[in-house]
Amino acid sequence: MSRKDNNISLAFGIPGIIAQVGGYIIAEDDKLVLVGLTIMLLGVILFCMGLAFYAKAKGHSPAFGICGLFGLIGLIVLVCLPDDHKRKQMRQSSRRYHRQQTDAGAALAELDRH
Repeated sequence: MSRKDNNISLAFGIPGIIAQVGGYIIAEDDKLVLVGLTIMLLGVILFCMGLAFYAKAKGHSPAFGICGLFGLIGLIVLVCLPDDHKRKQMRQSSRRYHRQQTDAGAALAELDRH
């Protein structure tokens, strides 16, 4: 998981959740319904941005940020996605190891010829 993108996801996601809760509380006052709804909308946008960075941190498309429209369920979906960064790192290290073994084998074969 990309630590940088994960930190950015928290920087957007946590304020997004707080804004949604705060907007809901404010919207309960009849005089401030529009203000509360506006704050809630801003919270949803921030939460979606946070989930987009979280998906990117796990090696997936930032388009998964749209899951933020489904609230907690969307977050659970993203948490359950596999971490593709780990898979990519494992594939790269496996290729490097294979290359090293191939190079070592070639070097030994060259030594045997001499």
